[in-house]
Amino acid sequence: PVEKKLDGELKKEVDEEDRKATFVDWWSKYYASTTEGDDRAIEYDEKYTDRIEVYEEPLEKVFGGFNDFVDTFHVYRGKGQRGEDDESDQSVGKFKGVFCIYPLPEDGSEEPPLILQHVPSSKPQKCVVRIYVVKANDLQPQDPSGKNDAYLRVYLGKERMVNDKKDYIPNTLDPIFGKMFEIKATLPVEHMLKVQIMDWDLLSADDLVGETVIDLEDRFLTKYRATCGLAKSYCIDGTNNWRDGQRP
Repeated sequence: PVEKKLDGELKKEVDEEDRKATFVDWWSKYYASTTEGDDRAIEYDEKYTDRIEVYEEPLEKVFGGFNDFVDTFHVYRGKGQRGEDDESDQSVGKFKGVFCIYPLPEDGSEEPPLILQHVPSSKPQKCVVRIYVVKANDLQPQDPSGKNDAYLRVYLGKERMVNDKKDYIPNTLDPIFGKMFEIKATLPVEHMLKVQIMDWDLLSADDLVGETVIDLEDRFLTKYRATCGLAKSYCIDGTNNWRDGQRP
């Protein structure tokens, strides 16, 4: 009996060491990069120095709308016979491009160089889009209890690609989703990505809590490489494994 007890205690210690060895994961890195506080951040700090840059506002606001490559112009159809004045009702699409006016030299020398030197192909580009939804904070309550039963919906254009209703998170205003959804898109045909947070209701229609819209084409073309989060160091495995398709 003594040997069995000692063996059990030894096995428990070994299991505890194995648990600690695998304790560091992406969530450890996330909590180490924020001020939210979690025991997993302590374990990460002992082994790694890389951090995640967490912004408090959309990346489009941080990087000037990702219009460094081209500008976006709304296209409106002409006013009808009834004389509609509301331009929002007349919008028929968007034009993305750049207008450049070059002064010609008086001495007839060479024309100034083109601003856009590396223009991508105008053919449709097939892409794989991975949407990582970490969490939401301070949601507007929709239920009489003052909480939400939150779940996710994802649209690409007008087509619903994801409906995660079966995995709703009950009774919270700060849901932690920890989800990754992978969909295929063809740019620029399907370029508007919409992520919605819904409130599940048993007897009535589900309520829309909030949504965000992302222009995938702008993120694909920008020089800021907004297609994938890049680490400051190059690792071939582990928590900080390099995740971009191109090596540094």
